[in-house]
Amino acid sequence: MNKRFVRMGSICLAAAAALGCVGMSVSADAVQSVTDSNRDVLLGISDPDQYLLGVASQFSVFVQNDFTAYGSDCEGRLAAGGNANLGDVTPNYSVGAKIEDGLSYAQVIIGGDTLKNFLPEGKCFVVADGASVSDNILSYADEGQCSIYEGELIDFDQEFARLRSVSKKLASYPSNTTLEIDTDYADGWTITGSDKELNILTLTDEQVKAFNDDYIEYRIQIPKGSYLVINVEGSGNIDMPANSLNFYDENGESYTPDVTQIPVLYNLPDATSLKYLGSISGSTLAPNADASGDEGGHIAGATFAKSFEGGIEFGYTFFNLKDTEFTPVETTTTPATTVAPSVDGTTTTIATTGDSLEESGENTSTTGDSLEDDGTSTSTSTSTSTSTTSTDTSSTETTTTGSGSDADGSPETGDPIQGGIFVAVGVSLMTMTLLRKKK
Repeated sequence: MNKRFVRMGSICLAAAAALGCVGMSVSADAVQSVTDSNRDVLLGISDPDQYLLGVASQFSVFVQNDFTAYGSDCEGRLAAGGNANLGDVTPNYSVGAKIEDGLSYAQVIIGGDTLKNFLPEGKCFVVADGASVSDNILSYADEGQCSIYEGELIDFDQEFARLRSVSKKLASYPSNTTLEIDTDYADGWTITGSDKELNILTLTDEQVKAFNDDYIEYRIQIPKGSYLVINVEGSGNIDMPANSLNFYDENGESYTPDVTQIPVLYNLPDATSLKYLGSISGSTLAPNADASGDEGGHIAGATFAKSFEGGIEFGYTFFNLKDTEFTPVETTTTPATTVAPSVDGTTTTIATTGDSLEESGENTSTTGDSLEDDGTSTSTSTSTSTSTTSTDTSSTETTTTGSGSDADGSPETGDPIQGGIFVAVGVSLMTMTLLRKKK
């Protein structure tokens, strides 16, 4: 038992976790320990495996090593596998201001040997065995104004092994969304997805560069109740730009998600450091990155990182997507090829978008390329496939280019506007032919 507690003479005891982790003053030899009987209550969850991110899904801040704050606060729960809070600038760092009264789980959990500079009133702390706790926290404990438990509640190494695995898995999924960046307003990004569970967008190298700019205004059109993961690949430092999120359902109707569970996750699987450049909405999964952020910003989302040092405010927000077997598929919005008869009775294959199409048992796809004067399509894509198309008059065998993925296996999406034009041309040509037959 920590001798520091013995010298205090008495500390608070949460005799029943249902009392909100605010216990009564008792003798030091009655310090509560983390046990199998109170573990689930303190953790706030009995089955972490039901969530994609496991235990981390229950926290606004979840770091593997140290947490150091220079001002501001964390409105939700905080867990650090190292020490907290080493910063002397904020002697009374506030945690859990938005948490409802009477809840019995711990607001602050650390796996290191030092806990200091927190505002302790009404809080429940879990510290490692023998941890050093600052006098301001102990004084509240002595007066029965907070609770302190000793023992290992979270295996941080195990949980971060899980987070790294999940991060890699999400990064491997093919994109099943489209991204449009407004050419007149470079900060405007429109992301459209139709999956009712999980929508994936993996940024290209050029888009990552744009992402590292100072502000992005998102228009996100996904079904209500679904989630969006934005994969931001690249090692080294990743800047997280200030942003705003505007949500629309599959019918284009605007809606506002629960502010405590914003359904957007920025996945940074290989980043070694990240910096919040301002206020952002959405959670950030960067299990290998040391995170930082200056004062003045607000994170309306959870942060999962290797460590944190800075002064940004963390909101009362979580990312608790349930763990199910997702099978995202590439976006298929229009047929890959549109066959239209020409005025001379032959057929022409008009390229539309880079989607897949099953025809006569074969998988064929074409890119959204322009139509040449001779009625054939051209492309710079390297992969090819062959399809056979026919009409009532005659048939031609057409070789088209496949654009299901780039050479590196990443998905590629065609231009929906250009594809729509080509479909319109095909319908027009077909109408002309039918009219000529009637004559």
